[in-house]
Amino acid sequence: MRISELAEVAEVPVSTLRYYERIGLLPSPERLLNGYRVYDESAIEHLAFIGRAKRMGVPLEQVSELIEVWSTGGCRPLQERIRSFLAEKITEVHSQRLEFAEFERQLEGLLGRLDNSVSSPGLCDLDCACVHLDAGEEAVSTCSRFSTVSRGGVSCTLEHDEQAERVDQWRDLIARGQAEEARHGLRVSFDRSPEIAQRVARLSADEVSCCSFFTFRIEISALAVVLHVDVPDLPEARALCQMVFGSIPERMHR
Repeated sequence: MRISELAEVAEVPVSTLRYYERIGLLPSPERLLNGYRVYDESAIEHLAFIGRAKRMGVPLEQVSELIEVWSTGGCRPLQERIRSFLAEKITEVHSQRLEFAEFERQLEGLLGRLDNSVSSPGLCDLDCACVHLDAGEEAVSTCSRFSTVSRGGVSCTLEHDEQAERVDQWRDLIARGQAEEARHGLRVSFDRSPEIAQRVARLSADEVSCCSFFTFRIEISALAVVLHVDVPDLPEARALCQMVFGSIPERMHR
């Protein structure tokens, strides 16, 4: 048989046959003078064995081991290999069943908390069931320093120590420029230098990764590097702006 005929008989794509041959699951066939592959009936037996092993969940690398034992004609060694694999698979399935049962219990507990909770007419607060990570965990703010800035999509994901370090970085940088309130937040002007431009860009990118509600725009001209910080018109965002940049916009444009 040619490869297309074998693929049709075995109901296996031609690409799969070539892959099996490449990784050694299927013995390399003879070739005609024109280069065409020619397979005999043993190839069908190999593919049937591979198919049965895959249906049992045997990974291809272990299928190769089973084929090696099977091809020697020893029934007992093959049975021992299959028995060992099945025992391992049963243990794995049992472990997964316990994990899924525990996960199901947690999901049911969380669903129960939501069913028994009273929804807030406004934004979620720290007592709301929506912010509990699992059925037994107390709700905590993602901002450990300012527990009020973790609602309405406004939150900082840094831990307390990381927050302190980030604030120090901003305060040090802003001290080198001139900060003023802007229409949507804050505007900081610096003398133009490659080092300042790099620090502003790097620190802005870092801040967006933990406080995605801030928007940063950087303008670089021949005279200055100007950082624009756009802050959402929300009390939580204003408080976090005060914490990070040491300045709070008194009036926000709507």
